[in-house]
Amino acid sequence: MKINLGQLIFIKIIVVYLYSLKPNKMIVEKQTKSMVEIDLTGEQGNVFNLIGTGMNYCRQLGLNQKDFFNEMTKGDYENSVKVFDKHFGHFVKLLR
Repeated sequence: MKINLGQLIFIKIIVVYLYSLKPNKMIVEKQTKSMVEIDLTGEQGNVFNLIGTGMNYCRQLGLNQKDFFNEMTKGDYENSVKVFDKHFGHFVKLLR
């Protein structure tokens, strides 16, 4: 069987096309959230919830819970939100 030049070029084009297709992967990597989100307009935004969540984070991160609690309860709600953001803003996103 002889293959002429036109057939050889056609075969090469098909092979290049087939190699350019990416296989359908069945296993995909899990998408991870980079930040925890707390909605301040809902139940999560309650100051008592922020204090409790912050105390939990302090315990997990080895921070002083008493100092955090005292700082959170020094002022009004806005102060508590600022204190929470100061301590955990690098991994918690507060939504208004």
